[in-house]
Amino acid sequence: MTKEDFEKSKQDVEEILVLFRDFVAQNRPQLDIHNVATGETWFGTAALERKLCDEIKTVDDVLMDYVDKGFNVYEVKYEPPITTPFGKLVLGGASANLSSRTDESDSPWLRKTIRWVVRTIASEIQVELESFRNVNVPLEQRYMAKDETANRIKSD
Repeated sequence: MTKEDFEKSKQDVEEILVLFRDFVAQNRPQLDIHNVATGETWFGTAALERKLCDEIKTVDDVLMDYVDKGFNVYEVKYEPPITTPFGKLVLGGASANLSSRTDESDSPWLRKTIRWVVRTIASEIQVELESFRNVNVPLEQRYMAKDETANRIKSD
């Protein structure tokens, strides 16, 4: 980074600070903008004390307030269409998404194959875990390394 690059970046940041300060001053006239627009960042109670926010709430609290007031609260989720060839092969058509597809009859063959492999491996792991549970050897001894060098090395 050259000195000119640094100066340009510094100028850009200062312009952003001025734009933000003017926006805050316009939308929060109760503030003494020159005391809070110093370039510092305040979060939580520090922001509340400086009147940079009205209250501190979680998203859940805000949504529950709307529900309590009688509003209908819906979840909106955007899932971009699948455009890659591999995505179409695994997930299906361009409008397919994992969360809404529950019917396997319209799943593409690769997705069905992957699901079968995962289920098969999971069942094999389950069988192995069951065999370990039936062993009377304590868990810490099952994986204990044994020094058998004395049996393998003999000196005359």
